[in-house]
Amino acid sequence: MGLNTKAVHDVILSVDEALTNVIRHAYGEQNKDEKIQLMLCDQTEKIEIIIEDQGPCFDPLAHPTPELPPKKPGGLGIYFVRALMDGVDYQALKPQGNRLRLIKYKKEKGENR
Repeated sequence: MGLNTKAVHDVILSVDEALTNVIRHAYGEQNKDEKIQLMLCDQTEKIEIIIEDQGPCFDPLAHPTPELPPKKPGGLGIYFVRALMDGVDYQALKPQGNRLRLIKYKKEKGENR
C-alpha cells in the first residue's frame, strides 16, 4: 500500500494494541459474542484503519499520558497508538459503542520514494 517498513510496523502495533484494549477492557470475559468491525481505507496519501466495537463508550484520547517509565507493567497501549500513528480520532457511537480511526501517511516529511 505504499508504506515503508517502519510505518508498517507502526500500523501493526497500533492496531494490535487497539484491538487488545477492546477485547480486554470493553468486552472482557462475559461478552464473547460481541463483534469488532475493522475497516481499512487505502487512499492516495494515507491509509485509515477504522475499528468499531459495541462496548461501553470510552474515549482513549481523554486518557492521560502515562508516567514513563511505568511503575507497573501494562497501560501503554493508548500511548503507543498516539505516538506511532499520524492521526487518531475517536467517536462515541449511540446508544453504545466506539469508533477509533487511525491514520498513517504514506510519505513522511522529507522522504523521497
